[in-house]
Amino acid sequence: LLEEQLEYHRVAMRTLEMVLPEIRRDIDNARPRPMFGVDLSEHLRHTQGRVAVVLEKCCTMLRANGFNEKGLFRVNGNNTKIRRMKSAFDAGQIDSDERAYFLDPHAVCSVLKSYLRELPDPLLTHKLHSDWVNALRLKDEAKLLAFERCIGELPACHRHNLTYLINFLSEMLQYQEQTAMNCGNLAIVFGPNLLGGDIEESNAVGTKVISNTYGFDLDLTASLLS
Repeated sequence: LLEEQLEYHRVAMRTLEMVLPEIRRDIDNARPRPMFGVDLSEHLRHTQGRVAVVLEKCCTMLRANGFNEKGLFRVNGNNTKIRRMKSAFDAGQIDSDERAYFLDPHAVCSVLKSYLRELPDPLLTHKLHSDWVNALRLKDEAKLLAFERCIGELPACHRHNLTYLINFLSEMLQYQEQTAMNCGNLAIVFGPNLLGGDIEESNAVGTKVISNTYGFDLDLTASLLS
């Protein structure tokens, strides 16, 4: 009887050892993961989406309650609300807490800018930083082609999220009379967050990316959407 009990426990232990890695994976996947300061591709692998949760959720909030707000993305939000909203995203609680932030579009804008700024590899990527900057030194068609080439070399996840952001900003620019935010204003705000590095260079790149995409050049818009 003792030997039978011993064999039973041995089999149970072997079975547990076999399924333990899967149990650990399930627990790990069920546990909320931070979203800020996390590599974009890693975040998307975990969420199994194409667009970053913070980007999509913030843009959705602003579409619903932001396009009539003056100084959108230029005026800073309430610091306490910003911290709480970032914590809610990281804890996986943003859906249940959404109404608490819905009426403060400036806080939503600040959270979105913070998310882009804290990406370990910015949307336009460190790898292509010099290519984007060099493209600025070109003229007319050559510059346009250089930007298209840079966009084509972006990792798919970065290109998808850049496309989503650019499309959102294009929508927002239709309300620039209400927001007092034109293409140049948005480029100043988003340039450093898209590219990182030198602020002056980032602003210049941001201006070109945003201005070329907002109804200015259909070919570049098409390349972004492809």
